[in-house]
Amino acid sequence: MRNRHGQVQLLLAAATLLAACSGNNSGTFQQVPGGAGGGTALSSYTSPVGTGGSLVGQGGAFAPNGGSSGLVGQGGAATTPVSGIATSGGTIAATGGSKATGNGGTVATTGGTKATTGGTVASTGGTVASTGGTTGAATGGTKASTGTSTAAQNIFTVGPFTGAGWVAGGTVDGTSSTALLTSFTNPTISGTTQTFTNLTNLCMSATIPALQSCSAAGVTCSATEKTAASKNYSEDWGGELAINTTTTEGTPKGTAFSNIAVTYTGTVTPASAPVRLQLQLADKSVYCYNGYSSGLQIALKDLVLNCWDTASTTTLSSANTANVTSVQLSVASGAAAVTIANLCMTNIVLDGSTGPVTTTTCTDTSTAANTLSGQTVYATVATTNASKSYILQSNWWGTYSSQAEAYSGLSFTVNGAGTFVNAATPLGYPSFFIGSYVGNTSAGSNLPKLVSSLTTVPTVYQWSGSTDVSHFNASYDVWFTASNAKVTAGNPGSGGAYLMVWMFMPSDQTPRGSMVEASVTIPGAPGTFQVWYDASGGSAPCVSYVANSKQSSMSFDLNEFIKHAVGKSYGVKNTQYLSIVFGGFEIWAGHNGLKLDKFCAQVN
Repeated sequence: MRNRHGQVQLLLAAATLLAACSGNNSGTFQQVPGGAGGGTALSSYTSPVGTGGSLVGQGGAFAPNGGSSGLVGQGGAATTPVSGIATSGGTIAATGGSKATGNGGTVATTGGTKATTGGTVASTGGTVASTGGTTGAATGGTKASTGTSTAAQNIFTVGPFTGAGWVAGGTVDGTSSTALLTSFTNPTISGTTQTFTNLTNLCMSATIPALQSCSAAGVTCSATEKTAASKNYSEDWGGELAINTTTTEGTPKGTAFSNIAVTYTGTVTPASAPVRLQLQLADKSVYCYNGYSSGLQIALKDLVLNCWDTASTTTLSSANTANVTSVQLSVASGAAAVTIANLCMTNIVLDGSTGPVTTTTCTDTSTAANTLSGQTVYATVATTNASKSYILQSNWWGTYSSQAEAYSGLSFTVNGAGTFVNAATPLGYPSFFIGSYVGNTSAGSNLPKLVSSLTTVPTVYQWSGSTDVSHFNASYDVWFTASNAKVTAGNPGSGGAYLMVWMFMPSDQTPRGSMVEASVTIPGAPGTFQVWYDASGGSAPCVSYVANSKQSSMSFDLNEFIKHAVGKSYGVKNTQYLSIVFGGFEIWAGHNGLKLDKFCAQVN
C-alpha cells in the first residue's frame, strides 16, 4: 500500500486502490499472498464393478503456489471381465505414476498388482488447479480421465459442446480423497460416482464451508499457507461445475474461436463469492476470467492463464482455443460459508459480439442490484445488452469502518461513515471502472487502446448526497500504461501516467502537484477547469482537471481532456495505452449517503 506521498506501508492483505492524483496520491493494490488450493475432481462415470472392474486412482499431495495436486479419478475398465478391484492395487504416486498394460499390469511407483489379465487401463487424473490471489480461494481443478469405460455416462449438450458433465469440490485433507468438504446435493456423490438430478440440465447445488485458520484443530494447510495466507485454501477451495467439450475424456473438440459467452442460472450466496469462468486445455493449463456474469462475451485477451494469480499476464491464444477440453464455472470459498443453489450451465456461445457499437454518447444501463460489504470486494455488473460489464469495487484501502456500497444498475450509494485520519490519508475510493485491474476485468471495454488511435470516449458522471464540499471529491481516475499489458500492480508502471477530472475543488484538499493553468476550456465539457500537474511525484506523472464551478452532472468526451494533456505534455503521450477508466469518490471522512447516480464510459 502506498500512502499519499508514495512511501511503502503494509496494510491488510486485500486488494486496494487509491485515487492516484489526490494530493500526492499514488494508487496501490495489495494482493493476498500465497493462497493456493487443491481439491478432488470426481469422476462423472458410473463404475462398472463386476463387468471388468475399475481401477480408481488416488491423487498425490497438494502442491502449493498453483502447482499440480496429483492425479485423481477413475482409471477406466479392463477389457477382460473379472470380478471387482484388486485389494492390493495401492494408490497412484503423487507424480501420477503410469499404469502398465497387459498381463497383470502393475501400478507404477507405489501401487500393487492389478487383478486382471490384459486390457488397457486409461490414463488417470489430471491436475487440480490451485488459486489464491484477490479472491483468496481456489478454483478446483480438472476432472480425471475416465478412459474406455462403456458404463452409463453423464453426457450433456450445452451449446456447441456434447460431453460428460461433472463437479469438483474441496476435500478434508486437500488431496484426492473423497472425504468432501464441499457438500453437494446435486449431483449426489457416492465414492467416485456422480448422479445428477437429470441429464437435461447441467446443474450444481452445494454448500462450501467457510475458510478456517491454519492454526485450528483438524485443519490442513500447505507450507505456504501456514506462513502467509493462514487459511486452509488447499483443502477448502470451493466448488466447480463443468462440461467436457467431447465425449472422449481429455480430447478437445478442435473448434477455434475468438470469444466465448456462457449463460447460467441459479444463485450464489453471498454475492461476494463470485463465479469464475475457466477453460481447460489438453495440457491441463487453465485460462480464466474472475467475476464472471451470465452471458458476458469474453474476448481471448481477457482469459488469463491462472487468473487467480494477479501477477499472471499470459492470455489465451487463438490457436489454443481448439485445444479446450472443458468449460468450467468455479465458485471460490471465503470468510463465510457459500451456498450454491441450482447453478445451471444453460448455453455456450462462441464468436458472438464482444463490444459496444461505436457511438458519440454513452448509454449503458444495467438491472443488476446488490450490496458490497467488505473492505476490499468486487462485483461484476453486467449491462442489459450482455456484451459489456463494469466492475464495482468497495476499496476502503485506509481506515475501514464497516461501510457498504448498495448498487442498483450503474449507480451506488455509500452506506456508513468513517472518521477523519489526516489530509494525507483518505479512507478509500469506492468506484466503478472499465478495463483490467489486478485480476478484475470488465467485458467489452475495448481497453487497452493506443492513445493515438482513440476517436471518442463518451462518458457520463452524475452524483448527489452531499451539499458540502469537504472531506471528499467526486472524480475520474484515468490510467495510461506504456504497453497494452493488463495492469497487475497498484500503479500504471514505468512509462505510464494518471489523468483525473474533479467535479469540484474540495474545501480542504487539493490535487497532486501545483496549479499550472487557472482556467482552461475543454470542448464539450461544462465551465472551465484549473489544471494541476505533478511531473515527478508518485509512481507516474499526474495531471488533474478541477472544475472551477461545482458540477453535479457531466456528459462529455473524455478524449478531449486526453488530447489537451497530450498537447501540453502533461505526462500523457500518444504512444501510451489508455488502460483503465475509474469513476467514484475519494473520501477522507463521513459522507454516509453519498451517491454516484450514474456512471457510464465507452472507448472508441
